[in-house]
Amino acid sequence: MLQCAEDEHTRNVVRENEGLESLVKLVSNVERQSDKPLLAAVTGAIWKCAGCPPSTKKLVELNAVAILAKLLTDPDREVGA
Repeated sequence: MLQCAEDEHTRNVVRENEGLESLVKLVSNVERQSDKPLLAAVTGAIWKCAGCPPSTKKLVELNAVAILAKLLTDPDREVGA
């Protein structure tokens, strides 16, 4: 999943085909948050996509920052470990 945001063209394809919505939906799903490899891949893809201004705007609209910040404040989760 992380590879889906490697270059500008691919990041644009992800954004234009509602991929950001899918990534945010995955990271928001509490049941899937226990899958550490999936969570790492999804957050990594979001991070790479966020480097593109149109994607950043879309992520703000999707409230992705608040969702990701919640992962960091949860003492029962290891994010990026």
